[in-house]
Amino acid sequence: MKTLSYTQEYFMCAVNSKGNIPALDVTFPVCLVAGGIMELLSHGYITRFEKDKLVAGKTWDDYLSYLKPLYETIAASKKPKDAKAIATIYVAGFSQKPFNEFFSAVGVSLVKLGCATELTKQGLLNEKTKYIPKAEDVTKIIEKVRAEFLEDGIISEETICLAALLDNAELIRNYFSKVEMEIVKKRIKEVRKSEAYALTKKILEYIYSAVIGAV
Repeated sequence: MKTLSYTQEYFMCAVNSKGNIPALDVTFPVCLVAGGIMELLSHGYITRFEKDKLVAGKTWDDYLSYLKPLYETIAASKKPKDAKAIATIYVAGFSQKPFNEFFSAVGVSLVKLGCATELTKQGLLNEKTKYIPKAEDVTKIIEKVRAEFLEDGIISEETICLAALLDNAELIRNYFSKVEMEIVKKRIKEVRKSEAYALTKKILEYIYSAVIGAV
């Protein structure tokens, strides 16, 4: 199985079979940005200081190429920004360009890995590119989550982060039966005590508060 990050896996599970996301739903961009910030933090590309402000950490080496737009936004800022300020740019801003660049970077990375197909259509004013997740790869992601959540074993930090994003977006129930969801709910209550889940939840709350405040 191809190795994907939880941000890429969230993209795979959230974008539908036609390459679409709910047009008026802010949940997808909120979770995608939250996942990206989490990954940049965990790999040391950005760090936190002074009331959770985010600043560049180590020099960019393109190891996580799909996060480059997000990293550059944070690194290029004259004043350190927190997750709320980043959300204002990517989710609640007047321009869709920053988010579209980030969305495309993740989509392109999945196409290169063979997990998605790229489809470009000519619209009324310009071209529109969609990234369509391959069903078999989505199934593999869910099978991994199912194996870790439905069995009495250790749940990896990466799967905890993915579960936090899927749970927040109310997508996790789409992949489990009612009986399985009872087990999953219990396991989620357990992992909510973990540092990985708590940090993901904190960043999600920061971003949502920025979006609500901008409305």
